[in-house]
Amino acid sequence: MRIRIPLLLLLVLTCVAPVQGQTGPSAWQSRGGSALPAGSGTNGSGRLGVPYAPAGSGAVGGARIARTTPGAEVLPRTAGQVWRNYDISPFTRQFAPEDRPQQEIVDWILRETGTDLWFNEPLGILSASYDTLQVYQTPAVHAVIHEMVDRFVDPQSRSHVLTFQLVLVGSPAWRARAVNLLTPVDVRSDGVQGWVLSKENWAILLADLRSRSDFRELQGPNLTLPSGRTEVLTQTRPVDYLSWLQPPGLAGGYANPSNRSIPEGFSLEMSALRTLDGNHMEAVVKALINQVEKLQPVPIMLQGIGGQNQTVNIQVPQMVTWRLHERFKWPVDQVLLLSCGVIATPQQQPARGPVMSILGGDGSRADALLILEVKPVNESAALPVGRPGVPSATRPGVNNGGRY
Repeated sequence: MRIRIPLLLLLVLTCVAPVQGQTGPSAWQSRGGSALPAGSGTNGSGRLGVPYAPAGSGAVGGARIARTTPGAEVLPRTAGQVWRNYDISPFTRQFAPEDRPQQEIVDWILRETGTDLWFNEPLGILSASYDTLQVYQTPAVHAVIHEMVDRFVDPQSRSHVLTFQLVLVGSPAWRARAVNLLTPVDVRSDGVQGWVLSKENWAILLADLRSRSDFRELQGPNLTLPSGRTEVLTQTRPVDYLSWLQPPGLAGGYANPSNRSIPEGFSLEMSALRTLDGNHMEAVVKALINQVEKLQPVPIMLQGIGGQNQTVNIQVPQMVTWRLHERFKWPVDQVLLLSCGVIATPQQQPARGPVMSILGGDGSRADALLILEVKPVNESAALPVGRPGVPSATRPGVNNGGRY
């Protein structure tokens, strides 16, 4: 599975401050690493210890300014909240415990309910272990959560998978021949267009696109995504550049170069979940394309050995970045077609040394098309395998930002 975070995700309304005089370790830590200044908030061994208190904060001798009171022994029921345990083992038992499959359920619940619900009144709790989802919420929210859990544990959801395909067309003029085949759908992301079309019409359109000289298939339809799963298709390469020059010291010598690196390439993250009636598929699509169009040179005059001046060019990246983060729902008997617009082109080119050029170094552009199609499991098993040099789906590391 894609998410690597602690098994227990506890979302509560209020944040309880440390008890006055408390010297134990802080209960709050950054998911992506400590954001505190170097050396602060540690106990001398480099580990997070007592909470960080900046100079002049008023924390003298362990005293705290904020007033605290003991919490209630009984959970408040100001809005009629109730506690329920959901058995999620029919879904999670398909995977190893270290894969954290329960996080997929938590993610979709938060997408459906929103995150604000869990951090405002009334008090709500959402906690997931390998086999059990524990929820403290109002009956109305429980109804939403119950349906979401049903979609994961329903054995019928495993009968179909989502396939996705990424192709490039050099010109957006392909739309002129396809206008009668496409039905537009609402897309909120700027510059992105979406359509649904029947599978028969998609076969006609794909044959027409493949006959064009500017058509390229970046990723074939061999990648499948079962309902309730998340996968990432990614390919990047580092672009190194000279970002700055540190002048030589008083003793003379040469300037010290400061080099940096930019990851250039593309990343496509997909999460799929079929509806209970089996008639629709939902997918969350996150895409990112980074292209370094040019490294702008800036001449820097430095005084070298013997007082002689030397000119060295530092480099300033000129970049194009494109992002998409949308949630779509469409009938399983139709194909969802997304156009990212004419953007920086992720493409395969002859290798330059050991590193493949993923994006066109000449600032080339193309219309990137993402095709999402639902297929029965027996049909998806017959799909061709990926070509050499074509990226494959991988699970991402821990990254919680912007997931919902």
